[in-house]
Amino acid sequence: MKQLLYKCLSLLIIAVLEFPIPVSALTNEQIRVQEGGSHYFNVEDISVCSNLSIANGSVDRFLQVLAYQESRGDPTARSTTSSASGKYQYIDGTWKARSSIYGPSRSYARAYLAPEEVQDAVAYIEYTQKFKDLSNDLFKLAVSHFLPAANSNPPLLDKTPSGNNITPRQYADRLIQNIGTGVGADIPLKHTQAPEYEEWITKVGGPPPSVNAGADTGGCSSFATGATIVKIAREEMATGAKTEDNSYHKYTNGVDAEWCAYFISWVLEKAGKPFEDGVKPTAASILAYAQNKGYYHAKGETGFTPQPGDIAIYKENIPPYPSHVNIVISYNPSTNQYASIGGNESGTILEATWDANLTALTGFMRLP
Repeated sequence: MKQLLYKCLSLLIIAVLEFPIPVSALTNEQIRVQEGGSHYFNVEDISVCSNLSIANGSVDRFLQVLAYQESRGDPTARSTTSSASGKYQYIDGTWKARSSIYGPSRSYARAYLAPEEVQDAVAYIEYTQKFKDLSNDLFKLAVSHFLPAANSNPPLLDKTPSGNNITPRQYADRLIQNIGTGVGADIPLKHTQAPEYEEWITKVGGPPPSVNAGADTGGCSSFATGATIVKIAREEMATGAKTEDNSYHKYTNGVDAEWCAYFISWVLEKAGKPFEDGVKPTAASILAYAQNKGYYHAKGETGFTPQPGDIAIYKENIPPYPSHVNIVISYNPSTNQYASIGGNESGTILEATWDANLTALTGFMRLP
């Protein structure tokens, strides 16, 4: 067993040396100017899963992630390069215009000067109306915040606007991924505490009804499953489980073992996608299961792009001996690299970046 563990660790070390661990968090104002080529989903996946946007409380999750991406939820945030300010980084001209949808906001010359509940009321009413105008299409809604013209002029989706380093599509993709993985869920929304809120929200027909994520088939179901898997993996990484102190026994039921596959099995069970009886917690068994169920996608498969929640399966340099598994959390097509979270990587749970053409990579399992 030690020999297999060393193989797992050596494979990881090679990958990390070739591909540095990514920076996972950006500070205020860096989202638009530093995200570069980050791109997380095929446009087909995005369009299929538009309604994931209003799961779990109408527009609430959209606004939490929007606030996170724009200011980390800080209502006093101010841009150093433009007039953008406040929780949602409204530029002054846009903020003034929003008094037409929420009158009490006109008492404040700039967004950051308004109480948080007033900023939330403006955003909630605005995006409630936009959800309806855009037929609940999350992708278009996100684009409308970044570059509205791109919704009516599709070629603009993949062009970087002046003063930015990302495209509207990349901005929207990040927002969608963050919704699915729980980013910003701790940011409060205080719109109902704002003066005259009920009166003004009624003017746009009231908030839209909630829609259950993953209610559709195909891409949307897979997206919802992947988002849940990534969320659980991130939570477990934060616990810092290790081999050296046996805290990894949480995933193996107290058994001493090479635990990369045990970790995957544990996460999938918590995500409501447990392996069937008889599947052993080994990379080889996971590979066989994926192939038998039709969930397997070989490295380089035409038309397949890794997405969050996929299980990456690795082997020794000489096939067919799988030796490691981890969870894809994002993919960057411009570099053909993906980030992952895996157990038993350097004796703990780590996030790392891998090349999708890595010799040791066998392929991916994608659950429905």
